[in-house]
Parts: sequence; C-alpha cells; structure tokens
Amino acid sequence: MGGHTALLIGAFYAYILATPLCHETAMPRLLPEQEQIIDFPNGAGRFSGDRAELNSEVEVLRGRGLLAQVVERLDLTADPEFSARFQSEETLRVQDAVISKLLEAVTIRNISQSRVLHVMVESEDARNAALIADTIVELYVSHQIETKEKAAEQAVVWLTERVTAMQTNLQTAEAKVSAFTAGTELVSVAALRGLERQIKELRSRIATAQEARVASERRSAALEAALTSPEKVIASADERLADLLDGMQEEPALGRAFEARFQTVLQLSREDLFWSQQRLAALRASEAELSAQVSQQSRDLITLQQITREAEAASVLYEHFLSRLNEPTALQGNHRANSRILSRAVVALRPSTPRQTLIIAMSAVFGLLASLAVVLGREMQGDGFRTAPDPSCTNSAYRCGTGRRNPFDGSV
Repeated sequence: MGGHTALLIGAFYAYILATPLCHETAMPRLLPEQEQIIDFPNGAGRFSGDRAELNSEVEVLRGRGLLAQVVERLDLTADPEFSARFQSEETLRVQDAVISKLLEAVTIRNISQSRVLHVMVESEDARNAALIADTIVELYVSHQIETKEKAAEQAVVWLTERVTAMQTNLQTAEAKVSAFTAGTELVSVAALRGLERQIKELRSRIATAQEARVASERRSAALEAALTSPEKVIASADERLADLLDGMQEEPALGRAFEARFQTVLQLSREDLFWSQQRLAALRASEAELSAQVSQQSRDLITLQQITREAEAASVLYEHFLSRLNEPTALQGNHRANSRILSRAVVALRPSTPRQTLIIAMSAVFGLLASLAVVLGREMQGDGFRTAPDPSCTNSAYRCGTGRRNPFDGSV
C-alpha cells in the first residue's frame, strides 16, 4: 500500500506539480594563439590559457555587465518568466532583479583539461533558453573585440597627443639649431680645425720672431757696449768696418769714416730690434685673436652639438611615436576575439527537468523502503516471539491461532 502511495505522489509531482525546465548549452572556445593578418602587436594582449585566466573568463561571462546587455538585447524585463514578480517596482530595480534572476538561471563551467567553456541556461522555454545561451556567448565574443577596439582607440588618442607634442618639440629644437647656426661665426667643424692649424703656424712664427728679437737685442746691446774700435768691429761683424780699421793704421783720417760707418750699423741694429719687437707683438696679437675666436667657436660647437643632439633625439622620438600611431590605426577593423563559438545551443525536443522516469523510480524505491520500515516497526513493538502454531491448542501457555508463547506464564 505504501509503495503505491509513493508512486502516486511521485507521479503527481513529476507530471503535475513540477515545472518543466529546459537546459540549453552553448560552448565558446578560448584561443591562446592567433595568427595576425597584419604582423602588428596586439594592443589588448593574448590569452595565455592558464587556470587563473580561465577562471577569470568564467567570471566575465557571469558578470552583471554582460548579463545586463543580454537583458537589454532580449528585452527580458518584459518576459514574465524573469520579471513577473517585479513589475510593480521601479524600472532600475526591475532590471537589477531580472539580472539577478538570469544569473541564477545561468551556469558556467570549464571542461577539465581544456579551454572550452559550457554556458548552460535554465528556462521553461527551450527556445528562450537556447537564445539566451547563444546571446551570452555572442556578446562575450563581441565584448572581446570591443575591448580591443577601445584599447586601440585610446592608444590612438594618446599617441596622437604625444605625436603632436613631439612634433612641436622637434620644430622648436630645429628652429633653435637654425637660429644658433645663423648667429654664430662657426661655419663648420672643418673651418674650426683650419683655425686651429693657423694658430699652430702662428705660434711657430712667434717662436721664430722671438728668437730673432732676442738676437737683435743681443747685437744691439753688444754694439752699445763696444768702446774701442776692435770691439766695435767684433760686435758689428761688419766687413766694411774691418777694412776701415785696417786702413786707419796707415791713414788716421779714416777714423771719421769708421765712426760714421759704426753709427750706421748701430742705427740699423736699433731699427732691426724695433721691427722685431713690432713683428712679435703683431704675431702675438693675431695669435690671441685667433685663440679667442677658436675658443668661442669651440664653445659654439659644443652648444651646437648639444642642441643638434636634442633635435635628433626629438626626431627619433617623433618618428617612434608616429610609427606606433600608425600601428593601431592600421589595426582598426582587424581585431579578432580571443575566443570563438565552438557550438551553439540546440533547442531540446523535451524538457530536461523534471525527469519523470527517475522521479517515479525513486518514489517506488522510497515507498518500498517506507513499507519495510513500517513492517519492521510493528514487529519490534510485539512483546513475545513466534513459534510454530499448535493445531490442538491445549496448552494454556500458547494463544491459539498465533503460535506466540506467553512469556509471563511459567508453565511448561
């Protein structure tokens, strides 16, 4: 009797009380490696495929932001299955409640040792469940592409600002180089090296002129110090004076000619000393002027090299940022998702739950177990034990018809 009752209860629940629910599954596959049509670096990165990222992608699929897009696209706020209990509340609260209801109906898991995700949706309508599962997966894939496009757009905006700033810096640096080049006497590095060679030649000429001046000074000093005629001949080293000195021994009247000649030699020596000093002073002045000029041009060269390097660095930076700007610009429209739809949800021909056969079988098992429990309970409530029944029933220690001995009767 108990087994039949359990079967009836199970059948009543399975076929009448229980709400038929359909479980529809869509499967996206994550792609860790992708071939690029254009060999440019991916702005949003690639999926590595480790456990942490798989779990992260599961949470992305379960995110309220993604489910809010599903609710908006499928207008689930107007679906009685999800919003029947919340129609009297505010619109925003209704949407949040519908998202929470949808979140309860969605189950996402990762197949072990794979990069495949199962997105299962539970609904009373099989078509609705399949549509929701497919929409979640489609929006998930679209979300990856949108994320990369937004990253590329942000990169383009940022790089555009940097390129503009770098272009301004480059123009400023080049204008600075041009202005400095126009304002300096430095023609080129070769011209500066030519001036340095001129300074070396001048210094060599200065040394020679200094030696000539010293010689002139010594000769003039020797001539000034000579008192006697032989000393004057030796100091002047003049052959004419030597001849006049020899003639003076025979003709004393040549003494005046000797003195006149000596004064001429002395005057020439003084003039030679004067011009030696003037020549040395002029060479030193030229050397000082050239040294100052070379020193100034050397400083200008250092400054020019510095601002030229700054301009070249600005040019390198500008070219780098410009090339980086061209990369995301060229990638626009070429972004690919890190996953693809491996399998779409298939509309089931019959509900997944309740499983009537299993419920009825379990009801029968529970009914049988309950019946056995009742029988065992009744047996355990008895105060005697069973024996074989006696047909004659002559012994008062036995109750006729039961075969149970009375334990309180001491007769044998």
